[in-house]
Amino acid sequence: MARLARAWPWLVSLGAASCPELGKEELFACQTDVELGSPSPSLPNAPSAFCTDHAKCVEIGLATGNCCPAMNGQYLSCCDATSRRLTPQRMDKKGVTIDDTTLQWCSSRIPETWPNLKAAPMGSLRIFQTWNSQWPSKGRHTSWKGLVDFVKANRLKVLVGTPVTCVEGEDEITWSWTKEFLQMVGPEHVMGLAVGNELELLYTHADSGCISEMWTGGRLWSVFQRRVAEFAT
Repeated sequence: MARLARAWPWLVSLGAASCPELGKEELFACQTDVELGSPSPSLPNAPSAFCTDHAKCVEIGLATGNCCPAMNGQYLSCCDATSRRLTPQRMDKKGVTIDDTTLQWCSSRIPETWPNLKAAPMGSLRIFQTWNSQWPSKGRHTSWKGLVDFVKANRLKVLVGTPVTCVEGEDEITWSWTKEFLQMVGPEHVMGLAVGNELELLYTHADSGCISEMWTGGRLWSVFQRRVAEFAT
């Protein structure tokens, strides 16, 4: 994406019909085709041209489709440059992480296939937490239903996370929600349970008392054992 972002400014200046449009969807749909070559000021400063018209385009691998020169001599392959498409490998073994925003607001609108890859369905999902105590409780079951329907329709496996924080009371509430979600999705769709998340970063936002209790005091290990025991049953 970093390389794609650098290509964006000169896409604006080109405005060529044969290159990706400025719309967000069109640009993102072509991102697997983006490949920048080394600067070559000697090439014609045309808004767009067929790759076969310029030997330099072929040299950098743009053998099909259009070659769109940048003002600084770099080149971008367009959407029909199929030689730049990525080749998926073992996609059934790969999955995605569902961020908190998607879980809370649009769990029923998760893509069923990988972007830019035809006939490559998702294999698994990971969720950091089943719900957060700061979110409206009335939307919890609606969001869960959207996610569970998606998981079952696509026969996915889910790695379910449950947090361990400095607020023990809230942890117990979220754990009760996690158990409720696990029952809802069914054991056949559960890959495993992740207890805690990014605890190595706890020191960046927690006081020393919490950190000491979590690690030296053994709270994390105690919570972990209890969660695993309940999960196993």
